[in-house]
Amino acid sequence: MELYTLVYSSKSTIPLHRYQIHRLLAECKINNAANNITGILLSLDEHFIQVLEGDKEIILSLYDKIQKDPRHTNVRTVLQKKIEKRAFPDWTMGYKNVSKEELKNIPGLSLFLEKGTAGSHTDIASDVYELLIQFRENPECFS
Repeated sequence: MELYTLVYSSKSTIPLHRYQIHRLLAECKINNAANNITGILLSLDEHFIQVLEGDKEIILSLYDKIQKDPRHTNVRTVLQKKIEKRAFPDWTMGYKNVSKEELKNIPGLSLFLEKGTAGSHTDIASDVYELLIQFRENPECFS
């Protein structure tokens, strides 16, 4: 098994209410556990950033489904690479709805979420990943 991580951003094509997101997360946790996938999902209004970790073939297959899912638009790969160990080993799907205030100190991230443009994705990939690691370090922040 080649351990792999993929980080992507997307925008919802439909308004999602809190209960819909929580129902979706419950389904994802079950499916992810069955496929040994870990990760985290951050949402800001209708914008999302998600980290997926697991077997490369499984992650790429799941990402292909996500890209074809009509509930997403502007699906953009932020980062994908082979990893030695998981950053979120205990989370089949961590989740946090973040505010613009919480993200204001991350250079380029708000613009990236809103417009999909903040220089190249490579320019902010490490910032995005570091943001996600910060949320991992503060699990009490998660719903």
